[in-house]
Amino acid sequence: MRYRAETLFTDTQDVAADLGHFETRKAAQLACVGHAGEPMNWQEPWAGMWHARSEAYWYRVVASRD
Repeated sequence: MRYRAETLFTDTQDVAADLGHFETRKAAQLACVGHAGEPMNWQEPWAGMWHARSEAYWYRVVASRD
């Protein structure tokens, strides 16, 4: 399984940046934390999707089978 990390604008939820694909969820979340420059609390509202919010952006990690 691979994980895609994305940054979204908080007001429109449009994708601001694709942070890449990663082999582990932890690596994808760390890429988001690195982009935000601050620790974040992650939630899993749906199976295979995690999100967190910084002051400026929403961050989303999505699992995929490719």
